[in-house]
Amino acid sequence: MNQNPYKSVQINSNQRVSLVDIPETSPIPAVLLWIFLSFTFVLAFINSLQEQVPGFGNVILVTVGAVISQFPGLAVAELYRRKPTRIRFLFLAPAFLVSQISIFGYLLLVMAGQLQTVDNAAQMHVFLVPILLIIFTAGVYLLAAIIAGVIAWPNHGRQ
Repeated sequence: MNQNPYKSVQINSNQRVSLVDIPETSPIPAVLLWIFLSFTFVLAFINSLQEQVPGFGNVILVTVGAVISQFPGLAVAELYRRKPTRIRFLFLAPAFLVSQISIFGYLLLVMAGQLQTVDNAAQMHVFLVPILLIIFTAGVYLLAAIIAGVIAWPNHGRQ
């Protein structure tokens, strides 16, 4: 019994079709987000070593803190891959926005090199940037949830 994993979709000439309507989705968004997360992890690790964060446990803590903000995006990408909906598609944009801002921010920090001496307040960014990324991520996803709620409200109760 050889079953075809690809379903055929009948499209009439008066139907609108978008990528969101196609039931078979690829894992490409999730794979891209994992690559971006890995890149951010490496950049944050390099930056914490450049700034000579005391203790290897603190280096790992700072590095993991730098990528925690990207985990909601990975969850959204996996949910979208399993069952694509317009609302879940709406949450992919914040996932990519957060990952790109993380990469860009840490790339700038790594390119700047060690800022000052080890006992300087200029090193606060090592601990402050992950906290700011988490706050930014919460704000972006809250905004996306509000937009999704506004979009879904007129269709509430209608099937």
